[in-house]
Amino acid sequence: MLRARRTLALATLAAGLLATSPAAAATLAVRYSPFAPTGALAAGLRAAPMRGGACSTGSFVVADPVAFRCSAADRIYDPCYADLLTSLVAGPTVVCVRAPWARRVLRLRIGAPPDPRLRAAPGTPPWALRLASGRRCLFVQGARPRVRGRRLDYVCDGRRVLFGLPDRRAATWRIRQARNAQGRALRRVAIAVAWG
Repeated sequence: MLRARRTLALATLAAGLLATSPAAAATLAVRYSPFAPTGALAAGLRAAPMRGGACSTGSFVVADPVAFRCSAADRIYDPCYADLLTSLVAGPTVVCVRAPWARRVLRLRIGAPPDPRLRAAPGTPPWALRLASGRRCLFVQGARPRVRGRRLDYVCDGRRVLFGLPDRRAATWRIRQARNAQGRALRRVAIAVAWG
């Protein structure tokens, strides 16, 4: 009898933990900005200065009118955000961010104001994801392999990749994760946060 009660108590506890797990929580969609509401760099970010950049188009990964695709020293940076406060003092400047969780950013002086005409359209896939497991993933551009009709769209830490775009039909978005670009151990996983 005591064993049956313990088993029931453990089953109830396990059911409660599963019901409140991060995988069951609704996906949080976040619009990223490297700036505080005052226009200054957000707390916790450190900027490395660089000169001699150019921004030829709007961002290809973020549908935001103040996000751009820029280049400097033979490298492409996307997204870069118009730094309005610094631009007033030092001329056209953008802040380029590798990932929404990165603490270091690049403050890039550009020769002319960025041109926002060509840019990502509204409804563009999220730029970055944090899965319910805690794994962090970034959208990748260019030619990529396909598995079961889905393109490899995100590369994650811990040597994981994501195929296809997030399925947004439920409150908790889901996406297919694999262990490698060949689609090994492909399975659906929950998305905790999506940055755009």
